[in-house]
Amino acid sequence: MHDPDTATEDNAALDRLLNALSVDVQRCVVCSIPNNARARFEPIDAVTVHYVVAGTGFFQLGNAAALPLGPESIVIAPAKTLQFWASHRDAGDDTHGRERCTSVDDKLAQLVTRGQSDEAVSIVRSEIQVTTGGIAGFFDHLRQPVVERFFDNDAARQIFELMIAELAQPAMGSHAIAETLMKAFLVLMLRRHLRHGHASSSVFVMMSDPRLARAMIDVLERPEQPHTLESLAAAAGMSRTVFADRFREVFAQSPTEFIQEFRLKFAAHLLKTTSLPVKAIAVSVGYSSRSYFSRAFRSAFAADPSAYREAHRPRLSGSADT
Repeated sequence: MHDPDTATEDNAALDRLLNALSVDVQRCVVCSIPNNARARFEPIDAVTVHYVVAGTGFFQLGNAAALPLGPESIVIAPAKTLQFWASHRDAGDDTHGRERCTSVDDKLAQLVTRGQSDEAVSIVRSEIQVTTGGIAGFFDHLRQPVVERFFDNDAARQIFELMIAELAQPAMGSHAIAETLMKAFLVLMLRRHLRHGHASSSVFVMMSDPRLARAMIDVLERPEQPHTLESLAAAAGMSRTVFADRFREVFAQSPTEFIQEFRLKFAAHLLKTTSLPVKAIAVSVGYSSRSYFSRAFRSAFAADPSAYREAHRPRLSGSADT
């Protein structure tokens, strides 16, 4: 029998991880695919969320098999992947996907409500960035599309349609509301996907194995601490060897590599968004030596911290690289 106290601790660990997520809705459009056509969407640095509003079509990721999807279907697709939407499995010549898309407006809100379209298939396509403390990563290891669907009286559907309504008639605070709703929607989809027994990527393995989440939270919340394989294994409640093997199996990198990567990504985020001195940033991500930090940063980003700051953000008033 599963210990209720352990289950509570596991849920708390996952909640802390999910609470730390930020969702930036960068673009939301309605895309209509006519009969005998296939729309090609080039790879972008964003996760895409697709909602089939009306009609039946086929979604394809790269050279993978095309997936038949009908109304109320949801697809969450990895970033940096070639994607296609088609009216039929063997549809005609490709068209540029963005040419088939229009901005969110009242017509989209009506389409969502009515569930009918003059085209073969109509979808709402959202491009989002999901970060933890400003650092991309939560969906970085997603390799296959997540496919789910809405049901009658579905809370996830209601949340998604509220987001569409906000974007269709923007007012003060609409973007903040849309991002909050998108985050709630994603959490519901992740939970549903796990409930259905799917765990094909590290995103879901981590959520189904809260021991890994506890170790990751230790690094995400306290990057300045002297984390080691031993300390993270202890946080996970696993032996050193079992933890190291499990971590590499899920994330395709060692815990030490993960710590180094996160610290440097977080440092890059601080360089772009604050005017903290480089030495202070180095200390805040666990480097006692500025020179050692600079060497590690240069190796990861092909630029010194000061040069990176100069290239990636406008100058801020106040102190900088001292």
